[in-house]
Amino acid sequence: MKDKNKQDAQSTFFSGLNRGIPFHNIFDSTWAFGLAILGFAKESFEEAVAAFEQLFLIEDIPKNLSSYTTPGSAILISVPEEGSFLSNHSFPLKMTPIAAGVLWGIYEIHQKDEKAQDLIQRYFPTLLKMHRALYKDREFQDDGLIVNVHPWETPHSQFSYWNSPMLKALSEASLTDSSDLKNNIDNYQIAYRLLEYLSRQKNSSLAETPFRIKDPLFHAFLSWGNESLIKLGGALGEDVQEVIDWYELTIYSISDQLWDSELKCYSPFDLITSRHLPVDILDSTQCLFSEVATQDLAEELYPQLEKRLKKEMQTKIKSTESHPITLGRRILLQLALSNYGFDELNVLLLQRLSFILRKEQKEEILSFNDFLIRGFHLFLFK
Repeated sequence: MKDKNKQDAQSTFFSGLNRGIPFHNIFDSTWAFGLAILGFAKESFEEAVAAFEQLFLIEDIPKNLSSYTTPGSAILISVPEEGSFLSNHSFPLKMTPIAAGVLWGIYEIHQKDEKAQDLIQRYFPTLLKMHRALYKDREFQDDGLIVNVHPWETPHSQFSYWNSPMLKALSEASLTDSSDLKNNIDNYQIAYRLLEYLSRQKNSSLAETPFRIKDPLFHAFLSWGNESLIKLGGALGEDVQEVIDWYELTIYSISDQLWDSELKCYSPFDLITSRHLPVDILDSTQCLFSEVATQDLAEELYPQLEKRLKKEMQTKIKSTESHPITLGRRILLQLALSNYGFDELNVLLLQRLSFILRKEQKEEILSFNDFLIRGFHLFLFK
């Protein structure tokens, strides 16, 4: 009876995914959702597809901001004014460009199943159009790099290192001053002010937005997506030369423009100040999950990575490490360590992740976080 109840609960949950039930804070965690889906793909094609279709629906959110709310806040953003930047451009981006990577991952596991062939046949054209539109609307300098015009478009939207460029943007618009930074104004409040400002700007172009960032982790996901589109196209017998061109230029520019030679790591580049933003080495190394770096560059960042990660591994596990998004970031880091042969650190991190995931797993999947934890465990250890 217990097993039947468990199956019923999971069936209800995945049915909910298929109906498009929204989940708390899903906009900040679509990339983590994608990793979890790949975990479930190892266990069930049907469950993975149900989740993938929910992920895909996120790309098709109505083009207004009335539903954007801050967790724990009553703030609502109004629909952008006609003729404003937000109404003229694909903003905000609904998710990190991971859908193609997730689709290839599902297909790779289940390619002998006819349903898997039907799945990629159905979604490949739309994903190709999405990547094409992304490059058309956001490739600002013909360099294969996409410009993010708001922190919530990046895979780490809540990180405090966005505060400085956001405050600078708002200060120039006379919407804030330096006292906000001194008073430790909440990151979400700053982000909402910037979003509201963009929603009112008339006849603005991408070149005129006050916040313009090229982010390494965003481009790591984009590179993974491009590589996956190439593989999907190959499986379908499609001409993917356009995607190959995107992939090669993006990979080249990531290391050419987003590698900080002084910090010896990848870091976001602020187009307003023409400077790299300081970043934690663990955050920087995550982008290597999709092998965007040469082995030589990976070796350059290794000494500070080793020092930082070993120090963390020697400390008692904190409650924040059990948060699904934090776990997802550590999985990206583990993939990076594995890709570049950093075996000692990889073993240490896997041991820690295994302990946390076993401890946090629930018998029933009744929430979005339960789904992530279970999916992560399957992704790493099944």
